[in-house]
Amino acid sequence: MWLDLASKVDFAARTLIDYSLRQAASTAFDDDAKKWLETIQGLDDSPQAHVINFMVVSASNDDDENKKIETEYEIQKLKKHKENLLSLLSASEKTLGLIDEQILQLEKNK
Repeated sequence: MWLDLASKVDFAARTLIDYSLRQAASTAFDDDAKKWLETIQGLDDSPQAHVINFMVVSASNDDDENKKIETEYEIQKLKKHKENLLSLLSASEKTLGLIDEQILQLEKNK
């Protein structure tokens, strides 16, 4: 159970980071934000850097067919993010229950 929870927390954190970077890339309208995004693209070969690069390149592409494909991809990605985060919430609620039980047990044994 604990390894499963750790895996879910790790994956959910990555999901939140991925989503945040996508939002930053897709809403980078001012020059400072664009400069920041361009700078971090070259820092490493991480999955996050690939996401940023994809979003920046996609934002500059006006082809309607590509936009349709990207929209469908984004819908599926968001649904998967939501599923992963709901799974984390469920695991968190179970863990909170276990923690409450441990607290009660420890308080009884004082």
